[in-house]
Amino acid sequence: MKRLLIASLLCFLLFACDDAKKAADQVQEAVQSFDVESLNLDQFGGAAEQAKALALSVQDAINVDFSNPDAVNKVKDSIANAYSCMADKSSDEQATDLVNTLIEKVKSEDVMSLIKQAVEQGASVTQCMTN
Repeated sequence: MKRLLIASLLCFLLFACDDAKKAADQVQEAVQSFDVESLNLDQFGGAAEQAKALALSVQDAINVDFSNPDAVNKVKDSIANAYSCMADKSSDEQATDLVNTLIEKVKSEDVMSLIKQAVEQGASVTQCMTN
């Protein structure tokens, strides 16, 4: 009986380690597939700086610890503000186009949901908050 229990425990641990490795690989793949520097932000002309801020905020969302509500809210506020600033400097259409381009590069449903919520929040903001 002891041997069966030990064997079962070892199998469980092996599967748990494999699942953790797969999750870590997925996170690493998501981070590697999103490279702000590879985006052509010059196409936004005078709003290129705001476009970069929005892209960097989305990159922060990819790296955020979803078990930390304060960090999630901070990233959400950052995306909302960056979206608002981008829309103010260019147009809602250009800001939305950029967000859609960024979302295409995101692999995580949680991150996509966070971005969409932040954009909705940013669309209702009437003033860009600069640092």
